[in-house]
This record gives sequence, C-alpha cells and structure tokens, in this order.
Amino acid sequence: MSYLTIKIFAWVTLGLCPFVLLWDASKPPEGMSRVSPVTAYATIPLGTLPVVVTPPVTTPATACAQALNLALSVGWPATETPTLLRVIKRESNCTSTAFNPRDTQGGSYGYMQINGFWCTPSAYWPQGWLQAKGILKVCDELFDPRINLIAALAVWHNSNWTPWNLPK
Repeated sequence: MSYLTIKIFAWVTLGLCPFVLLWDASKPPEGMSRVSPVTAYATIPLGTLPVVVTPPVTTPATACAQALNLALSVGWPATETPTLLRVIKRESNCTSTAFNPRDTQGGSYGYMQINGFWCTPSAYWPQGWLQAKGILKVCDELFDPRINLIAALAVWHNSNWTPWNLPK
C-alpha cells in the first residue's frame, strides 16, 4: 500500500466517522419506540410590572462635550475650543457644580473655576466686576453652567487665559 492510499483511506474513514455516529444517535435504543415529544406551555399571570426609569448616565467625556457645546453656544470662539476643553477638564473635571473653598480670592466656582475676585465688591468695583458687566447678581450664580461660561468669556476677553495660569 502506498502512502497516498493510506492517507486517502484514513481521510475517508475519519471523515465519515461523525456521520456514522450521528446516524446511530438518531435511532432509538433497542426495545424502545420513538415517541413524539409533546410541548406544553403554561401561562402565569404576572400582573402589572413597574416601569423603572433611570436617568441617563453622564460620563466625563459626555459631560465635557456638553460643556464645550454650551460654551460654543454662548459665544466662545471655535478656535479656542482645545484650550477651553483643557481648562474645563483641568479646573472642574467638567462638573458645573465644582467649588474650591480653599481659593483665597473667595472660592472658585463651576466649570471654569472662576474665583470670587470677579464677583465680590472691591475698591475698584463696588458691586463686583461681573455684576458691573450685568452677567450676574451673586457669586453663587456661577454654578449655573451657562452663566459660568458667559462669565468666563467676559474674563477671557478682559485678561485672555492669564487668570487660569495655563502651563506653557
């Protein structure tokens, strides 16, 4: 017998084994007849199930994108979006309610962490700089994302990125 003949014989034998086994498996055991299976379904009344509504999960990436979209809608130039996103992420991790009480200028508020210096009365601005500009009445309004970004835009127009002390 040649090597090729042995190879073909093995292939045919091994290749047909699964079919032979399946053929035998489909036959009922000796002495038993094949009975058709009966499928029964039971209905169980469940009543009314409560509807659970979960709020959408806001991931940091989603929160940052929302903050950036809001910033563009209040007038931030699109050319500043890379720096703006970096500042929002660094200052508040894209959280509009962020507050830093350790800021010696009266705390830092919201997305852009605008410090109280801009909204507290001083010798130069008896009612506060942001109040004089008509942007807000009290510093706590800086927790409103829209007002925070409008106030930050006014500060940016006044001082560029200097108040945020960006690394070079």
